[in-house]
Amino acid sequence: MVWMDGEDGWGGRGKGRVSERVEWRREWGGGANDGENFPTLCVSDPHGFACLYKGPRLAVLIRFHSLRSPPLLHPVSPLSLNPPSFLRSMVLANTLSAWKALQAHHDQEADKIVMKDLFAQNPARFEQFSRHFQGATTGSSVLVDFSKNIITDKTFKLLIDLAREAGLEEMRSKMFSGEPINFTENRSVLHVALRNVSNTPIYSDGKDVMPEVNAVLDHIRTFTESVRSGEWKGYTGERIKDVVNIGIGGSDLGPVMVTEALKPYATEDGLRVHFVSNIDGTHVAEVFKKVKPETTLFIVASKTFTTQETITNATTAKNWFLQHAKEVR
Repeated sequence: MVWMDGEDGWGGRGKGRVSERVEWRREWGGGANDGENFPTLCVSDPHGFACLYKGPRLAVLIRFHSLRSPPLLHPVSPLSLNPPSFLRSMVLANTLSAWKALQAHHDQEADKIVMKDLFAQNPARFEQFSRHFQGATTGSSVLVDFSKNIITDKTFKLLIDLAREAGLEEMRSKMFSGEPINFTENRSVLHVALRNVSNTPIYSDGKDVMPEVNAVLDHIRTFTESVRSGEWKGYTGERIKDVVNIGIGGSDLGPVMVTEALKPYATEDGLRVHFVSNIDGTHVAEVFKKVKPETTLFIVASKTFTTQETITNATTAKNWFLQHAKEVR
């Protein structure tokens, strides 16, 4: 493999597997002698590396899990787009000088720190190592208490140094401003727009996304309230009693977390919520035993609707529903 910098990593400067690189380039359409197909940049870690190529027709991010494994190819952007500046500077966190300082601090002092002693020595420790945030629009508040972590003033300073050297502040600003920091898909990361109750404009490709976000949130409120109130009914006219969420990863863990957090506010006759994430058919089969098709609402949660586990379980649920449901005139 030929590296842009090549000072470390697989084979060092000027060394590598040039013939394999040419073969891989040919697989995605690049010419064997086209200099533009050399990697624009490469990033390595202990498990492999990734390289961004700019060929004559498109740009491609190629991930290699090892030198012997086949490459995974991802089109990432048109040729006119230069690689993002933050991608050019991506390095492993444990190579940063701030990390090394933090590691040295840990090696020298971690075994000597006792939590009860930290509180005894500093009665104001909670106030020092906690933050309270209050929303200007909603008045809602969040308390972040990290005083019970084994950290000292020096630890905290070193952690902040590490975040700054890693470019966390820069990336945070780019995310809030709508820059396409998701470089594999060349997309903005707009989770923050969904929580932007202040309605401060958030732009993506020069367009304020907040009007569209608010329209979708309003639609969600209308639909969910109709289900909870009993206005939205199943095919026999009965109100919905069970909701089954089908998803995996964040599309499973996120809803699970929210459901668990809100359990104390649930009513005795409220909705029962079930989650299906495992592609093993036993998981969804056990849920089917607890619900009835005429009073069950299925939610398929996915960003792309191409995740194999989610689509398989959704298809199973659809077939189960159609087998049991009867047309009602």
